[in-house]
Amino acid sequence: MDARPADVRVHAQGSGTLRLILNGRSLAWAPLTDRFTELGATGDGGWLGRGPNELVLEVSPGGRALVDAVRVVPRKDAP
Repeated sequence: MDARPADVRVHAQGSGTLRLILNGRSLAWAPLTDRFTELGATGDGGWLGRGPNELVLEVSPGGRALVDAVRVVPRKDAP
């Protein structure tokens, strides 16, 4: 596992709010719309651990989400 900072991106549409939770910590959130949009943030090295990491996508109560893609890409500018 590469524990350098990484960009986490989710391509989704729907209603309500979508929250990204990385290893139990809230990473980002955004309202969902009828159009596919990208939600994301950078998880720094302190958020990622060696071995498996858990990314949870949580939709607000009564909301819905259609997820097209999830990408986790190491930052090129990270040491």
